[in-house]
Amino acid sequence: MRNKNRSRLKFLYMMVLYVCACVNDAKAGISAVNRESAPEYVCVQQIIISGNEITKARVVLNELVFRQGDMLMTDKLAQVVTQCRRNLLNTALFNFVSVRYTLQADNSAIFYVTVEERWYWWVFPVFEMADRNLSAFLNSGDWSRVNYGVYLKRNNFRGRNEELNFRIRLGYTTQLMLSYKSPEYK
Repeated sequence: MRNKNRSRLKFLYMMVLYVCACVNDAKAGISAVNRESAPEYVCVQQIIISGNEITKARVVLNELVFRQGDMLMTDKLAQVVTQCRRNLLNTALFNFVSVRYTLQADNSAIFYVTVEERWYWWVFPVFEMADRNLSAFLNSGDWSRVNYGVYLKRNNFRGRNEELNFRIRLGYTTQLMLSYKSPEYK
């Protein structure tokens, strides 16, 4: 019996808290409506992209969660900016990304996207032993069982987040490799 009364009191207490919270939210909503300082929605008037020397603008625009002419809620603009920045960094094309906006008098916004591109050329030497391990190589001392060469990797090929790889390996095992990866076919 005592537990039953306790649970009823707890339920009533929670209901009172809920009603008070709703009343406070309603009062806050009334004062926000009367204020007329900020519109509820803004229109994306323009998107200005800077810092992209190699990357095409459409690659950057594809990662944004809005387009020119879209209507965005003003109270969600910070979340939109954070998501756009996260999307651009996840492409692995940029070291740093900055997304800012300015609100205009006509209930529109201009977005400024500034990026710093990564280094896209990578060169790696190839030096491998054809023997099963270093000990077997040292015991045989046969330098004809060594592979050598170069591996070239080009990220963001043609500015569209494509990848071009080239490897030439000479010595015991000869290999010539050329590969191309496109983000549309990954």
